[in-house]
Amino acid sequence: MITADFGNVFISKYGQAEKQFGDTTYICSKYDLEECFKSVCQYSVHSYQNEINQGFVTVKGGHRVGLCGSAVCENEKIINVKNISSINLRIAASHQGAAADIVSIADKGNTVIVGPPLSGKTTLLRDIAYSLSLRTRKVCVVDERGEICAPYNGQTGFDMGYSCDCMYGYKKAEGISIAIRTLSPDVIVFDEIGTSDELSAVADSFNAGVRIVTSVHSASVNDFVHRKMGQLLINSEAFDYFVFLKNGVKPGKVERVLTRSEIKGESYRNITA
Repeated sequence: MITADFGNVFISKYGQAEKQFGDTTYICSKYDLEECFKSVCQYSVHSYQNEINQGFVTVKGGHRVGLCGSAVCENEKIINVKNISSINLRIAASHQGAAADIVSIADKGNTVIVGPPLSGKTTLLRDIAYSLSLRTRKVCVVDERGEICAPYNGQTGFDMGYSCDCMYGYKKAEGISIAIRTLSPDVIVFDEIGTSDELSAVADSFNAGVRIVTSVHSASVNDFVHRKMGQLLINSEAFDYFVFLKNGVKPGKVERVLTRSEIKGESYRNITA
């Protein structure tokens, strides 16, 4: 099945697009899935074990390949995923100018991009990094999964501007700390803040005078202020702007921009309502 702006379509046995699932729809065999999986891993599955354990592999171009199968656990940690039953290919693309409305905001203070999956958070982060780099800001992207810069053999897959460093594969908290100590960035960009260690690293950057632009999953303002991470970000006092993306429309469309004081007001009203 292919998912695009116009909805979902199925592929027939004859290579044609069909709106409905039917007798002529092509159904992947076990062999198809195994060959696709091995190809994604460049026929060296063990080299991608850490990514596989997280449920996805990032390939050349920054495209994410989600893996669905049976988790193998040891000491409550996933050590492998076997019997791959389905594969989800998410195609990354660069949309220069997508962040034009919020680049100036990100250039002024620490900013969080908030939105549900497929709302364009990574697309905006990429364009913010690119646009700030063109403003001759020293930008560092801590790209743990390789989705923002799409590095391959030491080269970025997307144009990241004139003055952007890309740190690939570093854990975000560690990468932020290293960047502050060694790269003297004006701005650090990273995707999907989600741990207390990452929030602590943001606090360190704040103390070092380095701006942060990051993202977080949430469906709406109401959802965000009720989430634990939302409350941690609001109460941290580290972030100046919260950019909420529209759901169900073209990726990267901004719905609201709230300042720290405004999001605190929203939080109080929603939680006490």
